[in-house]
Amino acid sequence: MFGWELNPMFGAAAMSLSSFCVVTNALRLNLFKVYDGRKDKKIKMKIQEKSEEKTMRKKRYAQVGLGGRARMYYNAIAKTFSETSELVALCDINQTRLNYANEVLEGELGYKKLPTYGADEFEKMIEETKPDVVIVTSIDRTHHRYIIKAMEMGCDVVSEKPMTV
Repeated sequence: MFGWELNPMFGAAAMSLSSFCVVTNALRLNLFKVYDGRKDKKIKMKIQEKSEEKTMRKKRYAQVGLGGRARMYYNAIAKTFSETSELVALCDINQTRLNYANEVLEGELGYKKLPTYGADEFEKMIEETKPDVVIVTSIDRTHHRYIIKAMEMGCDVVSEKPMTV
């Protein structure tokens, strides 16, 4: 019998096939123990990471739409989650909002000035800044355009609220 035990603090999906176990997330994070009943002993699994992977690469975010609710997203990335995340670009139809967001990032949060892109330059922004994730906080009726295009270009997407169709 082959099975697994997961650290109860963390969630993971697992599948056991005779002496083969596939575990997502827990494997990567070294959070489980594997039991091999045939040998009647516990085997602790350790993952040997490449030296360049030992320092976690920051997740890269671009944000499109800088209206009233957008600030809570770029504030969180620039301040609260700055150790694991970085904001790489801003996109909006209104250059004044783009300038204001950069002023807040630089002046209040001590963050670097970001490149700005007009709404018609969304694809160019993704190509040039290569974000991992696009945060869509644009006006509701435009959500689907940005969500679909970002995913087509290989980005994950965080949508401010349910997307429109």
